[in-house]
Amino acid sequence: MTKDERLLLEFYKTALASGDPEASINPKPIIQRLGYKELLVKDILKGLAKANFIKIFSPEEIVVTENGSKLARTLYQSGE
Repeated sequence: MTKDERLLLEFYKTALASGDPEASINPKPIIQRLGYKELLVKDILKGLAKANFIKIFSPEEIVVTENGSKLARTLYQSGE
């Protein structure tokens, strides 16, 4: 699994744990937990947003889109 996929999956699981897979989440704790570098994360987030997997509202608020949820479910089912 790529770092992009891992990050998307963690975003999705966090939103899902809140009871709403389309809930906005703060990505910072997830990024810190995964140990990703800030510069790498900026590139990953830009790529995920460009591919319509997430929407970025602010550095502390993102939402996994329907396309992102579909990909995350596929990744989760394929065995993390």
